Amino acid sequence: MQSFGSALLNPLDFMLEKGLSSQRLVVKGEKIAALGRDTPIDDALIEHELAELQDQQNQHGLDLLRGMLAELEHPELGGGIILLILRYASEIMNRAIMFDVRGSQLVGLGQFGLTGQNASADELVRKLCLRIDSGSVFGQALKDKVVVRSALRDTVAEKSLKEFLNGTPDGSFLGPLVSDGKVIALLYGDNYPSNQPIRAASAFEVFLSQAGLAMEQALHGAVSG
Repeated sequence: MQSFGSALLNPLDFMLEKGLSSQRLVVKGEKIAALGRDTPIDDALIEHELAELQDQQNQHGLDLLRGMLAELEHPELGGGIILLILRYASEIMNRAIMFDVRGSQLVGLGQFGLTGQNASADELVRKLCLRIDSGSVFGQALKDKVVVRSALRDTVAEKSLKEFLNGTPDGSFLGPLVSDGKVIALLYGDNYPSNQPIRAASAFEVFLSQAGLAMEQALHGAVSG
């Protein structure tokens, strides 16, 4: 049983024909807590509130994307693009690590959200080195040059990352930064410990593609200058 205020809820009550949704659980739980368990709950009202909530989340995601894209317009950013990617990711994920791609290895560049480390998380991340296995989610993201959403598997690299993370998520987000047709960096992110879906992830994918173009322009400008 789950408690919302003074109302006790049977989880089976929420297994509706449309599927189990964490947002639906919260919205319906709030209604039951406010109106009482014996009061019938109108599913149409719940759907309306869920739609409004989704609209708010979508608008927030678009506003965030616009703001971050505006910051990409400054050609002097250069290496600051990596920091901008991490800052954007921190708005939609609980933790992330940015990796530099060096041949068949991933080397840690920066992070946010890592906890439970005995030493500085930034220092430990910079010492982190993972060998890219062809059958890993890392290998898939680098080979296909697209975002991969997947649970971490049991390859050597992924087991090493699980140990480093000090808490294994249900799912993960791997976003490659592609510049001049090559993956030059890879962002790993997740929503541990809540394990909620990453909101506005599609908008973040758009930003990553634009960040790759901005990196190209910055690098070409440095060479021509």
